[in-house]
Amino acid sequence: MPTVFLSDVASTGTASTESISGEDVAGQHPHLRLELDSPTTPFEAPPLKRQNAVMFDTLQILSETESGRDVIKAVQTDKLLTKRNGHTMVTILVGHLLTHYGPNPGSFEKSSLAQSVCRAFPCLKDPDGVTGYEAYYMKGARGRPATGYLEEHLRYVRKTLKYKKPPVSEEDTSSEAITVTVEVTSDLQEKIAWMKSNSGPRYTVKDFMAATFNIRKEWIGGSTHSLAEVIEEFPKILDPLMITQDFTKLFKDVKMEFIEEWPNYSDNIIEYASLMQINWKSQLDIDVDEGCLTREEKDNLALLLLPLMFGTRSKTKRGGRSAKSDHAASFIELKLEHTHVPSYLLGIDSSSRPQPFILGLYANSKLAPSQVFVILERHAIEVKSLSEGVDICYKAHYVFNLEYQHHCHGVWQFIDSNIYGKIDSKNLPAAVRAFRAFMSNTASSHGLPPS
Repeated sequence: MPTVFLSDVASTGTASTESISGEDVAGQHPHLRLELDSPTTPFEAPPLKRQNAVMFDTLQILSETESGRDVIKAVQTDKLLTKRNGHTMVTILVGHLLTHYGPNPGSFEKSSLAQSVCRAFPCLKDPDGVTGYEAYYMKGARGRPATGYLEEHLRYVRKTLKYKKPPVSEEDTSSEAITVTVEVTSDLQEKIAWMKSNSGPRYTVKDFMAATFNIRKEWIGGSTHSLAEVIEEFPKILDPLMITQDFTKLFKDVKMEFIEEWPNYSDNIIEYASLMQINWKSQLDIDVDEGCLTREEKDNLALLLLPLMFGTRSKTKRGGRSAKSDHAASFIELKLEHTHVPSYLLGIDSSSRPQPFILGLYANSKLAPSQVFVILERHAIEVKSLSEGVDICYKAHYVFNLEYQHHCHGVWQFIDSNIYGKIDSKNLPAAVRAFRAFMSNTASSHGLPPS
C-alpha cells in the first residue's frame, strides 16, 4: 500500500508534513477520495485562502517582546484593546511586516496579518463586517485608498523612516533588497518631543538621548536630512555630554581619555616645535617664557602648535600658498573676550569657513582663555577648557559624520592616531610619523616605554 502525504501549513507559514497510510485516511475520512493508484501523490500547495489564514501568528509575534506579552495579557483579560495597547500591538506587527516584506508589502500580506489579529483575539473581530478585520486592514477599491490601523501605521512609517539599499556586493550585483533599521515608535516620538521642550532633569535627557540614538544615526548617515534639521529635531545633541555619549555608542572600543592623556604630549610637542625651528611665537603672536608657564598653559600652547606642525598647506586663488595662520584658525581661533558671540556666529560663511572648530575668548593671555566654544552649524557649544573643546570637536566629526577641514586635516589625524588610537597608521601624514618617531626616541632615551 503506497504512503500518502497530507501537508498543512504551520503558524509560521512553513509547510509541515505528516506521513500516514492510505488506509488510515480512508478509515478516518471516508469522504476523502485518495488517488492510490499512483506510487506517489504530488504535493499541492494549500489554496491562497488557507495560506492567508496561517501566514502570520499574531500571538507568536507579540510574545517575542515584553510589551507585546503585556498586550496579550491585557486583551485576554479585559476582552478589549485600549488605545495605548492598540498602538503598541500595531507597532510591533508592522515592524514584523517590514522586516520580512520590506516597506511595500502587498495587500495579500497585509490582509493576512489583519486576519491573524482577529484570529488571535476573537473579541476584536467586527461582527458586522464583511471580513471582521476591516479595522486593521481593508483593501482600497474604486479609487479609494486602503485603510485600517495596520495600513495607516505602515504609511506613517514609510514617511518617517529612511530606507536605503545596501551596497551591492561583487558576489551579488542583482540584489535589490531594502534594509529597514529603525522604527520610530510612539514612545520614541514622545521622548523626542519631550527633549525639545524640557531641559532637565539631566539624567532623563541622557536616557532619552540614548534611546533615540539609532534614529539620529540614520538621519545623520543618510542624505535625506541636513545637519541643521538633525539639530532642530534633537537640540540636546549640542550638549557636550550627549556628543560624548553618542560617540561612545559609535565606537565602544576607542580610548576616551583625551583630557587625561594630553599632558603626556604637551612638553614633547613644545620641545619638538623648538627643535624644528618653528617660529611659533611670531606666527601665534605669543611672547612667553616656556619655563614660566603653568601646566594648563603648556597644554594650551601645545594645542595651538599642532596646526603649525601638522597643518596642510594649499594653493590660494592667486597661486600662492595659504598662510599657517589659516591653519591655526581652522583648528582653534582666538578672539578677545569682548567678542559678541551671536554676531560672530552670524558672520560665519560656511562655504569658506567649514565647521566644526574651536573658538577661545581671552582677556590678557591667549594661553588662558576665559571662555571656550565648539562652533558647529553656527551654534556655540560651551566647554570648560581648550582641551575639552578639542575632545568634543573631534567627537563631533564622527557623531555628525563631518569631514576634517583641509587646513587642519593632519592635526586631527595626529589626535586620532595618538590619543584615540582609531585610524589606521597607514593613512598618517609624514609629519605625524616624524613626530611619533621623535616621541619614541625621547621615551627610549629616558628609559620609558613609547607613548
